[in-house]
Amino acid sequence: MDHISSLGHTFYRFPHLVSPYAEELDRQMKFLYDSVSSLDVNLRNKLKQGKFGFAVAYLYPTATLEQLSAFVKIMGFFFIHDDESLVSEDFSGQKEVIRRYSNALLGEVSEEEADEVAMLLLQAHKEFVQNGVDPIWMKRFALSMTQYMEADERENIYRLAGKGIGISEYLAIRSFSVGVRPCFDYTSMISSLQVPDDIYYDEVMIQLRNLSSDMVVLINDLASYPKEAAEKDEMNIVLLTCRSKGVSVENARKEVIAMHNTLFDKYMKIRKEFVWRFNHVPDVNRLLKGMEEVVLGNLLWSFLDSDRYHYPPGEEAPRW
Repeated sequence: MDHISSLGHTFYRFPHLVSPYAEELDRQMKFLYDSVSSLDVNLRNKLKQGKFGFAVAYLYPTATLEQLSAFVKIMGFFFIHDDESLVSEDFSGQKEVIRRYSNALLGEVSEEEADEVAMLLLQAHKEFVQNGVDPIWMKRFALSMTQYMEADERENIYRLAGKGIGISEYLAIRSFSVGVRPCFDYTSMISSLQVPDDIYYDEVMIQLRNLSSDMVVLINDLASYPKEAAEKDEMNIVLLTCRSKGVSVENARKEVIAMHNTLFDKYMKIRKEFVWRFNHVPDVNRLLKGMEEVVLGNLLWSFLDSDRYHYPPGEEAPRW
């Protein structure tokens, strides 16, 4: 844990940090990638090495195997979509693709209309229904997924154009394209939480979701900096800080860690000062605890159990 110790402001108060089903989930994830015949062979092999089943296990450490298996389809979709969009140079039909994927997630696409990737979302929808997920949460989840896909498209347009992007604009896009907001919703879906729209969309709750998502962005970029550096991909907060402020990588890392801890302090301040307004809805605290568990799970997977972020030869892994 030495290399994440400076991210001291995070949510270390959970008795279970990883699901006992981690190995089984990773087996399911590899089987999923083998089942999508349209995947490029190199991409399939890359995805199978990513230990994404372990990511699901860290995000939802106390969920049942049935609940986790349903989310394997979503996580599989995330990384297929992320990595395929990185090599795409044609965005002309992307809005239609996003619409089809969103409809599949809501069960509004037939199996005949769905391609192999859309089928993952359609299968997830069927499992959500079988597991008795509240339709309200399914709609919220589908909206979060749509926002993720739209932001991912915007991020890749910047990447393809090779144009510089400012830190604030990058964070505004990446807060959605990082894809953690649907993960927040899923904790509430599987717990059958009763949180009405007027609270879910309350300004305070939106702020807490934004802060939590931004923390995940910074954690991910700290973990993946060597990968982006090796690929000469500037869409990373460490690299953008180096470029925009003219500082060394080491100082940029320290600045990003400080940014993360400032976000955490702000989150806790808002949580303490304002959430009492929702005391009449007991599930609000459960919603926030689930969201915090996802932030922590992402941190642990990114640094401790992910093979997605390989450090280039001669590049020392970040230690703080």
